[in-house]
Amino acid sequence: MSAPDFDLLLRQAIEAARWAPSSHNCQPWRVAVVPGACENERLLRLTLDQGRRLTALESLDLEMALSVGLFLGLLVTALQRLGLACEWAMDDASDPSPKGEISMAIVTVRRAPARVVGGVDWESFVDLVRRRRTCRAPFAPDPPSAEAIAAMSIRRWPETLTGSALEIRAEADPKTLKSVAELTARYAALDFTHLKAWSETYRHLRFGEPGDEDVVDGIFVDSLLGPMTPFKRRLLRFALSPLAMQALRPFGGSSRMADALAGLVAAGPGLVCCSLPEERPRRQDLLQAGARLAEVWLNAQAAGLALHPVSVLLQHDAPRREIQRLLRLSTRRPVFVARFGLALLNPSISPRRSVDAILRME
Repeated sequence: MSAPDFDLLLRQAIEAARWAPSSHNCQPWRVAVVPGACENERLLRLTLDQGRRLTALESLDLEMALSVGLFLGLLVTALQRLGLACEWAMDDASDPSPKGEISMAIVTVRRAPARVVGGVDWESFVDLVRRRRTCRAPFAPDPPSAEAIAAMSIRRWPETLTGSALEIRAEADPKTLKSVAELTARYAALDFTHLKAWSETYRHLRFGEPGDEDVVDGIFVDSLLGPMTPFKRRLLRFALSPLAMQALRPFGGSSRMADALAGLVAAGPGLVCCSLPEERPRRQDLLQAGARLAEVWLNAQAAGLALHPVSVLLQHDAPRREIQRLLRLSTRRPVFVARFGLALLNPSISPRRSVDAILRME
């Protein structure tokens, strides 16, 4: 049997990497493929799509780099699972291209003609990637085993991809969880009352039937608030609109939503916090941290654990400083905080853009 077409392998790798998580499921990545120095080499230019970038808060620049790093981690690992040799390097171009993209990294991909590709390792990897979910529902009350918690931070991917700067801390102490829950109750309403930020979030809410094939990004409202009727979705389309949320502030709607999130945090059973050593992390550290988060998230999935980011604690300066103080991270910047536990239900999958929407051949 002849070896698979090189470009077909690249499409297979992007098919897996496109399931990477991202803020608001905005999927801010693009991949341009250019010929390499020989027939068995390709250069992949990974870019941040300005049209998909979240910009309402300064802290979202950090989240965008992490999101691209999550994609990079899955992409490089997928290429390696397919039997391709690859290495990546920063692309320091800072100005957007005429296509409105900022180049983030260059991945050099090579194939040894006699090397076997695919197989059990590839199939297992793809299955794990496709089963990974963000679980926003309550977790089982029983705490995960110590072995499952420890498995989250196991290193399997090369340090050249994931770096060594990201520190991962799992918290299961009830007192700490209670304190973080109180912090969430105090600040989570910022998600809904900051007009510019909520307007951007609202643009990524999808009020149609989950699984609608015409939806390629964003978050179905059912994934946030549970299954609902078409009438309730239409009602929420109005009630959650930015102007309606501002009008309803005196009636405590945003506070009740904040309390609901705080209740999930308080119920535990655990919290994972990831941090970097600098207040203003370098882009390379953020990309590698994103790749490391992709590994951690898959480790959690393999161990039967689900994650739910509590991003509001990091997107605004006041709660971020409180988290730093509470978790004794005075010299480190937290870049990812999430609930973790055993999912009671299998969450629905989020929509994804097609390979053709991500990939561009040059």
